[in-house]
Amino acid sequence: MNTDAGKARFAKATPEGSPYAANLPKVKNASHVVALCARTSVDDAHLSTLLAQEEKDGRFPTPEGKEMQAWTQKQVYLALGTILLGAATLGIDATPIEGFDPQALDQELALNEKGLKSVVMVALGYRSAEDFNAKLPKSRLGAETVITAL
Repeated sequence: MNTDAGKARFAKATPEGSPYAANLPKVKNASHVVALCARTSVDDAHLSTLLAQEEKDGRFPTPEGKEMQAWTQKQVYLALGTILLGAATLGIDATPIEGFDPQALDQELALNEKGLKSVVMVALGYRSAEDFNAKLPKSRLGAETVITAL
């Protein structure tokens, strides 16, 4: 969404006074907000088409590879990575947001009726000169702490 009315609809998933309220300004002040969704179910026809194509392409080294559990949600995070990389390439700031009420967003955008469930949102735009967080040093654990060389 890139309109104030659209962003107000997204903001219903990050209301003041909720555990998600810290994300409210990110949603309201972004130039665009995107909700990435996963299918809640996959009908037999879609699944058959998908599995036939993937089997033809050699995607299943074992029969267990065809299981759907959590697959759709993982696909959403692949799309998220692409959006974040694309935004960075274009010099656009992007904030992935898991801190929102997915049921509220699903209801507001009628996602259930479309067979979808929100998984993650992305706020896109250019940071404000008053963004206190942009001026703070980044804090990351050292590579030796998070990477194990084998």
